[in-house]
Amino acid sequence: WAVASVEVDQPLLLPGVPAGIHVRLKRSGSSATPRGLTLRLAIDGRTVDEQPVESLTSGANATDALSVTFTTVFPLAGSHALEARLIGARDPLATDDHRTLAVEVAERVPVILLAAALDPSDGTDPSAPFAPRTVLAATCTPGMLRGARAIIVGDVGVLEPTITTALERFVAAGGGVLFSVGPRTEP
Repeated sequence: WAVASVEVDQPLLLPGVPAGIHVRLKRSGSSATPRGLTLRLAIDGRTVDEQPVESLTSGANATDALSVTFTTVFPLAGSHALEARLIGARDPLATDDHRTLAVEVAERVPVILLAAALDPSDGTDPSAPFAPRTVLAATCTPGMLRGARAIIVGDVGVLEPTITTALERFVAAGGGVLFSVGPRTEP
């Protein structure tokens, strides 16, 4: 058996939110699964879960691949190393017995609400995955949009050309923009 890949099930990982870690195992040849072979998942060098491979292979053919999903919670934001490792493989090619994946767990997702007016109520929940910040469209500068992962443009009417250009650059760089239309919106 070999660890073929390690992937996470979502593009955005947040502390305290369960995440699926998908590990694909591939068997080549016709040798039997070694007794006691275990798939171990570690985060930052600390074992978080293990699965006996024998219990996963009942009825599998010699060329089959297995997919194993671990569910884990990252307690802290920051960079983390995931490692899937086969323990007890006893084969001549030990380098394929593990795979590592670096992941980034975001503290909270910074979102800018580009609005026509400020809402005096602060409904921000500190435990929510999003950290919204309202910016008035009439006084917005391109620099005010820095640091966001997403921008919501809420019925603001006509945007200044510098803001339109900043939004285009933001999207080209991989950011997300959502437009909410209303009575002030002009085509």
